[in-house]
Amino acid sequence: MTGVKLRRSAGIRGFTLIEMLVVVGIISLTAAVMLPNIAGYIRAGRIRAAQDAVSAALQRARNVAIMKNTQMGVTFITQDNSTYWVHVEDTIAGVTAGDVGFTRQGVNFAAPNNVLSTRYILPAEVEFAATAADCPGIPAFAPAQASVRFDRYGQMSLPGVLVGTTTIPPVVLDGGSTTVNRIFAPAAGDRSVCLVDRRTGLRRWLQVSPSGRIVRRP
Repeated sequence: MTGVKLRRSAGIRGFTLIEMLVVVGIISLTAAVMLPNIAGYIRAGRIRAAQDAVSAALQRARNVAIMKNTQMGVTFITQDNSTYWVHVEDTIAGVTAGDVGFTRQGVNFAAPNNVLSTRYILPAEVEFAATAADCPGIPAFAPAQASVRFDRYGQMSLPGVLVGTTTIPPVVLDGGSTTVNRIFAPAAGDRSVCLVDRRTGLRRWLQVSPSGRIVRRP
């Protein structure tokens, strides 16, 4: 039995030094190629997550407006460089002479109605772009609006803006609430929200068409 074991052991062959060096070389080459891509993916993670979150909030505002068949609308509002809200403006005021009356429900950032108002905060180091330098990907970028409103048909409008001879009712701000203009709204066409990662300098943006369609842009 001992002889048999020795003969089997003699048939086992290990790696040569050259084979090991070749394997190590292949691993090193693969790592050299893959590491920059992995690092870039991780580096862009914050701005991608922020874009996804803002896109989801805009889509939520539109979906709620459609599902609730809203009379007054559902708005997406930028409070400051990193805080934004989705706010349902409808409230049933009461019944008068058989009719249900609606009033525009204001938003109070300090003491929100948690049923109607939902607050969101961008990831650390990510902000809404404020200037053309912040978002060179959008020609003539100059944010001048703080909100967009979606109606029961899912269409988008700009609160407080004059359309023809009619001014679209503005968002009602209660309790001393203030907003900042972080939505680019040219005279015609899509509305845009741009995001910038202050740490990496990476930027991404979103477009909202008059029909309410939301598109993410690199």
